[in-house]
Amino acid sequence: MPDDMLGSVPYYSPAGSSTSKLQQGKTFNVTYGDGDNASGIVYTDKVVIGGVTAAELPVEAATSVSASILKNGGYSGLLGLGLPKGNQCQPERCEIFTEKEKSAFPAKVFCADLKNGAPGTFDFGYIDSSKYQGNIVYTVSWTHEYTYCLSLDLHGD
Repeated sequence: MPDDMLGSVPYYSPAGSSTSKLQQGKTFNVTYGDGDNASGIVYTDKVVIGGVTAAELPVEAATSVSASILKNGGYSGLLGLGLPKGNQCQPERCEIFTEKEKSAFPAKVFCADLKNGAPGTFDFGYIDSSKYQGNIVYTVSWTHEYTYCLSLDLHGD
């Protein structure tokens, strides 16, 4: 993406990484449920997410995004945690984080500690008891095409 479109938000720079490798001929083009879209080229690189290090993980570097993504601002990237079937790499799909590093997870769980107006965190393979109060309520999840689905009834702030 051109620097004038990115503003002050930090973003992935393959040139700034000694482990980045361009995947010749690999591209991506994705449209999200809200109609936003992004497209670009694919690198592999060393990535650390939630304490798990993935060597040679595919990184999709956007060269074009919809205007509404830029207008909303504050995004430095997106982490796809959907099902492998939904991967948008072409001409063949890329291995995604949760399938590439599944042996690093002690349990089949990932937790999101999301905050309104503040940075949040993700934990993979475990539940950090310091990040919640009370009891965890589990819900049934299911898959639909490319995504995980669950039904939530949220209360509070």
